[in-house]
Amino acid sequence: MKTFKINNQEVRVNIEHYHNGRKAIELVCVGGEDDGVTYTVATMNVPHAPIKDGQVLIKDYGENQGVLQALVDNGIVTDSEWTMEYGFVEFNVCNLLV
Repeated sequence: MKTFKINNQEVRVNIEHYHNGRKAIELVCVGGEDDGVTYTVATMNVPHAPIKDGQVLIKDYGENQGVLQALVDNGIVTDSEWTMEYGFVEFNVCNLLV
């Protein structure tokens, strides 16, 4: 799977699935002492969210700030320009390209 740098850390993109079948994007460290360690999970699973197959909810706040732009820049997702609020946070609805 594709690798790229985010915050000076080389990461590999793993596409996984949540228990309800929706896709998840996991970024895993490549190289160094953290090789194979999860850097972050870029997505959120909101089972009742009205998203289509092939769409994901990207967490781009807190420790994940900047993840959306990195995923767009590296051809992993496109931003649909639609957001969804859940609790006190807002997620970007994105189209998964890989």
